[in-house]
Amino acid sequence: AEIFGETLLNVNSLHHQALKDIAPMLRVAGRAPDGVVEIVEIPEHPYAVGVQWHPEWLTDQPVTRRLFKSFVDAAKK
Repeated sequence: AEIFGETLLNVNSLHHQALKDIAPMLRVAGRAPDGVVEIVEIPEHPYAVGVQWHPEWLTDQPVTRRLFKSFVDAAKK
């Protein structure tokens, strides 16, 4: 997702479940090194982003702050 402004992210991927089948409306925007989907989005939607990690635990990271800021900015519209 363009929100992050980077192509490689370090995230806290702690889940024991993952997306297997991706709905046609979703676009995979990021994967872990093992291929697990970590970011999905709906390109036709003004703001529809899903992440498979815990950004609330990484609020000191600039990339995480961009995610939260983008959400707040979208909510203001």
